[in-house]
Amino acid sequence: MLFRSTIDVAIFNPDYTSILLGRKSRESLYRFIGGFIQNSERIEDAVKREAFEETHLVLENITYVDSFPSSDWRYKGERDKITTILHTAQIQSGTPEPDDDIFELRWFLFNTAILEKIVPEHQQMLKFLLTKYSKK
Repeated sequence: MLFRSTIDVAIFNPDYTSILLGRKSRESLYRFIGGFIQNSERIEDAVKREAFEETHLVLENITYVDSFPSSDWRYKGERDKITTILHTAQIQSGTPEPDDDIFELRWFLFNTAILEKIVPEHQQMLKFLLTKYSKK
């Protein structure tokens, strides 16, 4: 069995009250921006590349959060498994524009209400972020 690595990034506004999520064309729920780490690619470079490919944004304040086993839809029923490396970041420049496999980008208030709007495979990460970054 192989473990494949992916990255996901939670893109926040400056005061961590809103989060940018993406939606694929055949899905009704939203997800973090992310994807596979390419061969010999630094993790931080993968975060920047995936964010730019899917949102046309340049990120700053990229911060490692934690790693999570993922029930990735691409590996259902496979022996190989996914571990995703979650980061947070903020926008340095650009205007959010969906691209690559992202059909729509949308800002959400960063609170527990978005749990019902996010894909199941990203809910554990979102719960972790809500505990870590929610305004008390």
